[in-house]
Amino acid sequence: MKDDSKCLIVDEAKTSFNAVHAETLVIKNTSEQSHEKCNSSGNLSTWESKASDPENNEDTFIHVKNPSSIKDKLEKAHVIKSYPFLLEQLLKEEQMLDSDRKSNMKKNRQELILKITESQQIKRATGYASILVFGLSGVGKSSTIKHFFNLKDEDLNSNDPEIPAIRESIIMYNDPEVDLKGMKFALVESPGIMNLGGLIKDALNLKAIESFYEIHPEAGKCFPNLIFVLISADDKRFDGPSSSFVKSLNCLKMLNLVDTVHPNVVVIITFAGHFARRTDAWTSKFENKRRVIQEIISDHLKIQAEVIALENNPDDEGFERNANNTELPNGELQPENLHNACEKVLQENNDRFGLYALRATRNVKSKEVLGGLSIKSEIFGPHEAQKHRDFLEKIALGDCTFD
Repeated sequence: MKDDSKCLIVDEAKTSFNAVHAETLVIKNTSEQSHEKCNSSGNLSTWESKASDPENNEDTFIHVKNPSSIKDKLEKAHVIKSYPFLLEQLLKEEQMLDSDRKSNMKKNRQELILKITESQQIKRATGYASILVFGLSGVGKSSTIKHFFNLKDEDLNSNDPEIPAIRESIIMYNDPEVDLKGMKFALVESPGIMNLGGLIKDALNLKAIESFYEIHPEAGKCFPNLIFVLISADDKRFDGPSSSFVKSLNCLKMLNLVDTVHPNVVVIITFAGHFARRTDAWTSKFENKRRVIQEIISDHLKIQAEVIALENNPDDEGFERNANNTELPNGELQPENLHNACEKVLQENNDRFGLYALRATRNVKSKEVLGGLSIKSEIFGPHEAQKHRDFLEKIALGDCTFD
């Protein structure tokens, strides 16, 4: 039996608490009454961690380094709330906030809840924003993420070419204006598609991506807010049904992650410094490739998509630096051009929470990046990816139809 007399749990239905100091972490509970719990050992130096089950009305225990002083901390500190994940929690908090409209904090919090619910209406995850980075092997997926979000090598839960996997890196951030702590923005890097490993390896990679979106506790059964489709400027044979780029697009379509009603794709031409050195030649080659890519995207994904250029190693290419950006040969600033393309897509989709999360994540100065869900392709047997292999064999023969 647990000693239920030592550790405070605060009722989430009345007040949802998050830590304001390193000593205390999230404390929440879905029951109607505030009460106390302690770990089975009775040790007050830590709390146990236990997953929440809203349907069974169970409590959530999160590690706390110094629970003996937690009551004082909650009474004295300004406590920042966690944000609700479930629709029922959103509606409950919305009703609570409706009762008091005087506080600007409450108004900001209400506006956040409205953004979350509006994004839900277009099948985006509740309070969880994400970007899927998808492309062929070697197109610069990791370096694109790091460049866009100003991350270091060690920040990213990156793919090891020797161990293909779909890997999630989570940027954590706080927003005091909406009384918020522990916001998450996920960067999901897919394993390379159409690599030298052949159909079996590609089939296993597709199976890993599919499984990620089937089992993920927050992203599952929802569209990513954005999908970055990458293609290298060095790829000269990217048109036609036999090209690796077109085959990869058909794989993406097969995964049912592209929203054809509210298109969520941005195409990035990576290593754009390789187009040319002279401005006129660079601009001509970029515009020609952008036009062809837009036609390919329209033909195969049945959507319109923004296409931008990005040089993954701007300093090595000698691009001039302009504040936090570098200048492409045509005068565009990067990665500001990618940020603008993302904002345009999110605004057109009325994905207001996705837009809020993108802005908040890129603007925060101190980023904490955690490893999220990772699924290695090698854990699946060939029989588990048989349908994916059958599909790859079809598109290898030029058959792009979908069952």
